[in-house]
Amino acid sequence: MAYCVEFKKKVLEFWGRDKNTLRETAKVFKISTNTLNRWKREFSQTGTFQKRPVQRKL
Repeated sequence: MAYCVEFKKKVLEFWGRDKNTLRETAKVFKISTNTLNRWKREFSQTGTFQKRPVQRKL
């Protein structure tokens, strides 16, 4: 499932505010902690959320 950029930003803002834990944040937004970790890593490496090209094997 693809999430919009605004949703990802909102989730990371919530996580950073008031020292919320990953588990709390994931539970509030009904996403997995793995998804949240992936978004954190993506944002820290690139500074933005860009759509990645789909790589399909034919």
